Amino acid sequence: HFKALMVGPVNMIPEMVRRDCKRVLFNQELVGTFQKTNGPTTRKKSHDTSAQRDIFHGGDCDDSIRTLCAILGWENELDEMNKQSALPV
Repeated sequence: HFKALMVGPVNMIPEMVRRDCKRVLFNQELVGTFQKTNGPTTRKKSHDTSAQRDIFHGGDCDDSIRTLCAILGWENELDEMNKQSALPV
């Protein structure tokens, strides 16, 4: 099972955004800096707001993005982008 966010240089992408930028991770499990700031062994004080920038949605990435697009009314755009990027068979 491939963990892209554990392998460089992809694992550096979440750190390239400004500190005040929200980050969303769609994945089967917490990885990378998301795990360090939101993992099960993290002990945060009640006044610590560092994790408020991160949103983790556990599950299949493709299914999660399709659900998000459905909620936002973007299903047609997603389907069109998928058609345009499909490899010829």
